[in-house]
Amino acid sequence: PQPETDVKRLFPESFPISLRGWVSGGYTFNRSTPGSHFNGPYNEVDRDRPVLNQLYFIAEKKLGDKEGINLGGRVDVLFGNDFFLAQSNGLERTQAAFPKWNHQRHGLALPQMYAEIGNNKFSIKAGHFYTIIGYEGVPAPSNFFYSKSYSYQFAGPFTHWGGLATASITPQLTFQAGVVNGWDALDRQQDKPSLISGVKYATPNKFFTGSLAVITGEERTTIPGVFGNRTRYSALITLRPMEKLEYTFHQHFSSQVNGDPNGGAATWYGVDQYLFYALHKTVKAGLRFEWFRDHDGTRVSG
Repeated sequence: PQPETDVKRLFPESFPISLRGWVSGGYTFNRSTPGSHFNGPYNEVDRDRPVLNQLYFIAEKKLGDKEGINLGGRVDVLFGNDFFLAQSNGLERTQAAFPKWNHQRHGLALPQMYAEIGNNKFSIKAGHFYTIIGYEGVPAPSNFFYSKSYSYQFAGPFTHWGGLATASITPQLTFQAGVVNGWDALDRQQDKPSLISGVKYATPNKFFTGSLAVITGEERTTIPGVFGNRTRYSALITLRPMEKLEYTFHQHFSSQVNGDPNGGAATWYGVDQYLFYALHKTVKAGLRFEWFRDHDGTRVSG
């Protein structure tokens, strides 16, 4: 994903805390004009009316580049139509995933709240943070397209509560590993640890970038009160054969014990492909092709 862009800094660079944010919204026309104004599955284009997707604010103290032990942290606040993607059981929702205070089309969520210790070679964050699984993400500046892929909407987690360690072995090779309370949960009906890990390698000239991220642990099944193993991986390859041309291939697979309506195992998987071309230093054109298979009908229709 593209790095976050500071919309406006309220303080000079010497100030230890960065305050920034953005506003994201749009309009999608549906000539069928449904009375509900609903276009279909959430894709950030699910309403045929003007939508405020994200009014987003960040307060962050980065670790910086100093050697030794440094302290940092970050708090994110999101208001808008995208609130439900950043919610957690036990915070914005109850343990059983029912809403606490968000009952309207626009709501408030706190998608990140974490403390961090370390430096640019090794660090540990603890608290609430975005997942390392997948390609697209909740923050609007991290996504090229206004619409979102099915792998983003239905295939994986959005956030985690727990701890995550990051080790930069070399400037090209990075490892991550941590323990979290499953998918999108601070407190759920059965709190069980999940293991999350990832590895990323990039050539010095950025011609090739490859990464693999995996999460495995106990999640709620279709059997009431029963949890079973759910495992998801995302494999990403990005190629930059020319300075202006970039291609990304994303393949993902997930499985859930007792995940289908009949109590059997459920699987969902797919492929996303992205092609970008820089027309100007501030203008880029892009295409996306995706194929998503919800083999047992548990993610999109279930």
